[in-house]
This record gives sequence, structure tokens and C-alpha cells, in this order.
Amino acid sequence: MLKNYLTISLRNILKNRFFTFINIFGLSIGIATSILIYLYIMHELSYDKYQPKYERIYRVVSDNTHENKVEHEAITPNPLIPALRNEMTILEGMTRIIFWENGVFSYDNKKFKLDNLLFIEPQFFDVFSVEWLVGSPSVFKNPNVAVITESTARKLFGTLDVINKPLKLNGKSALTIVGLIKDNQLTNIPYTILISYESYPKFEMPFAIDSWSTTISGFQSYMVLKDINDRSDVEKQINRIVKKSTSERDSSDVFSLQPLSEVRTDITYGRSNLNGFTDPTYLVISAIVGFFVLLLGCINYINLSLSILIKRHKEIGIRKVNGALSTNIIKQFTLESVLTITISFLIAILLAEIVLPYLSNLLDGQIYKNVYQLPSVFLFMAVLIVILITITGILPSLKVSSIKAIEIFRKSDETKGMSSYSFRNILIVIQFLVSVVLISSTFIIAEQIKFLRTKELGYSTRNIINCPISSNKRALIDNLKGQILSMPDVEKVSFSLGAPTSGSNANTAFQSPYKKDGERSLVSFKCVDYDYAETFDIKLVAGRWWNSEVRNDSVNEFLVNETFLRKLGFPGDNESLGTVISIAGNKGPIIGVIKDFHSSSLRNSIEPLLFAQIRQLYYNLSIKLKPNYSPNTIKQIQEKWQTVFPDDIWEYQYFDDSIKEQYKGDERTFKLAITASWIAICIALLGLFGISGYTIQQKTKTICLRKILGAEVPGLIIYLSKRFVYMVLIANIIGLPIAYYAINKWLSQFAYHVDINLIYFAATLLISVLISILIISYYAVRTANQNPAVVLRNE
Repeated sequence: MLKNYLTISLRNILKNRFFTFINIFGLSIGIATSILIYLYIMHELSYDKYQPKYERIYRVVSDNTHENKVEHEAITPNPLIPALRNEMTILEGMTRIIFWENGVFSYDNKKFKLDNLLFIEPQFFDVFSVEWLVGSPSVFKNPNVAVITESTARKLFGTLDVINKPLKLNGKSALTIVGLIKDNQLTNIPYTILISYESYPKFEMPFAIDSWSTTISGFQSYMVLKDINDRSDVEKQINRIVKKSTSERDSSDVFSLQPLSEVRTDITYGRSNLNGFTDPTYLVISAIVGFFVLLLGCINYINLSLSILIKRHKEIGIRKVNGALSTNIIKQFTLESVLTITISFLIAILLAEIVLPYLSNLLDGQIYKNVYQLPSVFLFMAVLIVILITITGILPSLKVSSIKAIEIFRKSDETKGMSSYSFRNILIVIQFLVSVVLISSTFIIAEQIKFLRTKELGYSTRNIINCPISSNKRALIDNLKGQILSMPDVEKVSFSLGAPTSGSNANTAFQSPYKKDGERSLVSFKCVDYDYAETFDIKLVAGRWWNSEVRNDSVNEFLVNETFLRKLGFPGDNESLGTVISIAGNKGPIIGVIKDFHSSSLRNSIEPLLFAQIRQLYYNLSIKLKPNYSPNTIKQIQEKWQTVFPDDIWEYQYFDDSIKEQYKGDERTFKLAITASWIAICIALLGLFGISGYTIQQKTKTICLRKILGAEVPGLIIYLSKRFVYMVLIANIIGLPIAYYAINKWLSQFAYHVDINLIYFAATLLISVLISILIISYYAVRTANQNPAVVLRNE
């Protein structure tokens, strides 16, 4: 019996080759897309899951509320963990870390730049687990020691025999390698080298690093609870101990615990993450897109399958008259579906393997190397197979097999399958609805990306390069500045902690004289020199910039931005000049007010900024080149830079490029949206191509009779297109409001964004209608041009 079913199934598949191709192609694309999106989502949800205490590890975060606005930070003051250690006993472990993005290491006159440096305490291993190749956690009881990963050892030394070898960090800190560990896995706390906490360079600063009022990027705290149910009690104890330990801290600051499982996908504290973050909205959108692309493939299959099954009504009737049971018919048609789905899955897996490297490249290598790397993907595919067989095989065959034989032979061709006709119309509307939402959304996402690229930011970005420096000694940087300024193609040179959009800021809690006591606000320092404003074309609205003729390298004079004055209650621009303020224990007057500019991405509102000269924090060199500068200029700058910093490694980046990097995630979303839209549109059009071709095939006799009676080809096109155009219009009427709501929700993530232009919705409507008419016209013209005599003779 099975052999007979298989033979008939293969015959029917081959008999309807064109429609079988459409079914297989649509399903394959849908399945492949679903597999890839599943891998992407699972990848983003897998960070740190290899940690044995994963469910019980928490990051300490804080929320500061003032003027009905909440500021969120995952950066903690340095004294926090020592204060907690003295009084808290209900924890299994707690630790603080300091993260550096990179540093220059030297060994035997060789220099290497390593990314992801982590300064840790011995208690780090009470919270996190690492796989030791040589050594143990006890090595961190000694100062000036380091432990490196396996890949770092091979990169620096070309061997794993590295124990007791000396290293120098930035030409200063002398370290000894005392351990070797496995490379870290997918984690929110990346590292290539672990360094003892005491080895963190103690910079000379005008404010204390160990102050409760100071927070610095990269300083974070983690703890592991004995029981996750203790979370609320621990949070209460932390806040009680903090208030007891200091009076400096803003009373509105509230510390809480963020589960390690949420660090990657919680955008509330995402800007403090050490390894980036993923907006959970994008994961939801990805899942929805994957679902709908698969749904479109299923709709194609169901639509064509029902049409073909209804065409085979006589076969079903004869088989029933000859004693076939409904179960036999269900088995027959289900087997045909299983064969089609099996072929589709094999093709889908092949497509996924081919596309995966491109997707990985789009996501900066942050995804699995092959489809089978994630074991749970097999379970996902098994569930998918069962669902597809049920939806595309069993349900349609149940519907057709339920028709009685006498009704099959009694009904005319026009009445057979009328209920299926209505059901298929609904499916076509759903297909175009999904396409309409994706097309219109893509238009507006593209407009927002263009807006992000072109919006005036309040400073110059062209022809400026930034490069890090490892030493800020006056003699060195003044010497370098003089040499570079003497070059004909160089316009300006400035030293600072970072460019205007750099995240390298020092933050401190500031008590405004115009706010009630205890109502502190988080203010960011921009540590800059005399030439910073001219280098970046930053505008003043009141007062003056520092006078380069008067060498005052203290923080005794400040400049602030307009938002600083507005949000902290200061009077108008000129009225605030001369006001003495106190920042981190340093007092001085406000000498100038800077016109607001965007110091971070356009997702965020402009925040209060304070500008001070703090030479100890000059770790960035900015060079403004003249327009039409010679390509050889960069090489000449490198040579001069290398003579001043022989122990460092030259690196630079164009300021324009660093601005673009802020929106890499949004660019990625745009590319994924474009790809998803094209896939969905292709599947929908393929479905329309198949179902319209099949429908017109059924109406060939009607078309020929109309032609004999004098109907023209344009009239026949209108006659055949009407039904499909109506369905496309219904899809637009339902889909465009959905698209408006969804895209408005997405745009709300940006503090600055474009307005939704209704012209894009009109364009979507026009495109969808025109495409459907073109597809119908192709079939209509081809059918109308047939010889009516030949068609009617065959009838």
C-alpha cells in the first residue's frame, strides 16, 4: 500500500512540475529564513550561559531620579564593593572589575596591542568561572601579575610556555604572567588578559577615583546570590549600607541588581555594557519576520495544494465509489505533502549553510559557524517539520476528503470548492498584508538611516583623525603638537579625553546651587585643551573659551553646554557667567556657554556637559587636516608620532567613521529589513504568480468565449485582475495602519527622528497594485492570444 501511495505521489508531483517548484521554492526560503533567525536569536540569548552560577549572578546597577527623569547606570563607584564586604554576609561572592578597551604590551622589544583588558580582584573567581590550563585563582593574591588566554599567548609569544614571562603595559606597569586560561566563550565580560586589580594605573587626577561621587566608564560590580529569592533583601541592604557609608551620594540614587541573563538584551543599562547590547525589540522583530516569511511559504503551499486537490475531485470521487476510505485519501495527500516538505527542508538546510557566513559577516562574526553548531536547532527543525506537515498536509487533505462522492459528481465546476475559494482569498490577502507592512516599513527605516547620517550634529567631522596616546606628559605632547602643526596640510591639533561623541567621559554627581540640597544630577566631564573648540568647530553662545596665552592647567575655570544650564536650573546664558560651581571637590567659575551638540548617538537626548582642562586625562589626539590634504600626510604624522611615543603602537580613525559606527546596529537592522522584505515580496509574488496562473488556467474556456463574442485584451485583463486588485487593496487597508503603528514604535527609540511621511504608504499601495496587475496581465495576454478554436475543441 505504501509503495502504491508513493508511486501516485511521485506521479502527481511530476505532473504538476511548475506548481511543485513554486511550493518547494517558497517553503525552502521560508524554512531557511526561520532556521537562520532561530540561530541569531539563540545566539543573542546565550551570553554567559556557560557560567555554572549563571542564574544567580547579578550586576549592580543604579537609577537616579530627578525632575521626573530617571538616569540609568551600570557603572559603580569604586568604594562600593569594599563597603559591602564589611557588612554583608548573605552573599556567596562579590567582586569589582575595571575594563579597558585596549592597551599596548611590550616584551623583548616587541609591541602588541591587545583588546579587552580586565583588571580583577581575587574574588572575581568566587563569581565567575574560567578554565585553567596552568595556574589557579590563588595567583591573584600577589600584586602585578597577569593571566592570559590561550590565543593571546600564541599571539604574543607563539607558544603556550609563558609562565613567569615579563610584560609591560603601556611602557609603564611591569607585570609577570603567572597563569594560562582557555579563551573565554560568548560573554558580556570579554577579556584577552586578566590583570591584578592593584596594577590599575593610578592616574594623577584633580578628583579622587575612590570618591563615592565619581563614576568612571569600565568600573563595574558583580555578585552571586546564594538564593535568587534573596534579591530583594540584598538590594535593600546595599542601599542601606551606601547611605550609611557616605553623605556625598545623591539620596535619590537607588542601587539594584540586574540578572546576568538580562545584561545583553536590557537596553536600559546597555550603554554601559562591555561587549555591546542587542535591542530586544530587534529580536522580537526578527522572530515575527521569520514567522511571517515561513507563513508566506505555507500559504503558497496551501493555496496551490487546495487548488490542485479540488481539480482532482473526480479522482477522489472515483476512489470513494470504489471503496476508498477518507483515511486512505488523507494518507495519500499527506504523503505527497511529506515528500514536498522533505525536499524543501533539504534545500533549506543547504541554503542556510550558504547564507550563514554572509549573515555572520553582517553581524560582525557574532553568530554560529554552521547550522549544526547549536544542538537545539535539531529540535527546532523537528517541531517545524511536524507543524508544516500538519498545516500544509493533513489539514488540506482533511478538508478535501470530507466531501461526499455524490456531491462531487452532482456539483458543477463553478460550485465545486466555493468555500475553499473564499479561504484561498483570505490567504492571498494575508500574503500581501505581510508584504505591505514590510515594504512601507523599509521605506521609513531607510529615511531614518539617511537622517542619522546627515543630521547636523553641532560640530565638524570632516578631515579629522583621532588616535589614542599612552602618555600625557606636557613635554611630550607639546613637542608632538608643535611638530604636527608645522606640517603644511595640518590645520589644528587638540588633546582631550575623547572626540565630541566619545564615550570616554568622567561622570560625577553634581549639586546645582539652584536645586535643593541632596538633589544631585549626573554630569559628564569633557576633558579638553585650548584648541578643542576650533578643531571641531564647536560654537560658543556666551562667554569665552580658555586663553591659550594664559597657561592654566587646573579645573578652576569651566565651560558648560546649554542643557547644563537649562536642566540644572541656572539662569540665562550670560547671567550664568561667573557663577562659581563645585565639581568633585574643585571650585571655579563658569567662563563660557557652549551651543548644544550631540555628544552621543541620536537615540539619546543631549545631556548636561561640563568642559574642563584636565591634562592628566588627555589620552586622545585629534588632528584637523586641510581640505585637499596630501595622502602622504597621514604617514608623515605617524612618523612624528612614533618618535615621541616609541613604546606605543600607532592607530588612527577618521572621525566620520566613528560617527557611522554609532549606528552600525541600525544599519544592520536596515539591511536585515531590506533582505526580509525582498524575501517576503518574492514569496508573495511567487504565490500570486502560481495561484493566478492556476485560476486563469481554469478560466481558459470563459476567456475564449468572451474573445469570440468580441472582448478585447485590455477588457479581459480588467476582468481577470479585478478580483486580485480587490484583495491587494484590502491587504493595504489592513496592513498600512499596522505598519504605521510598528514603525512609530521603532522611531520612538530615537530622541531625534524623522516624521512618518504618508507618501511612502501611498507608494506601497501603488507598487503592490501595479505588480499584481502586471502578473495577471502576463497570464491574461498569453491566454487571450490562444486560438479559441483549439481551446474549445479540446474542451
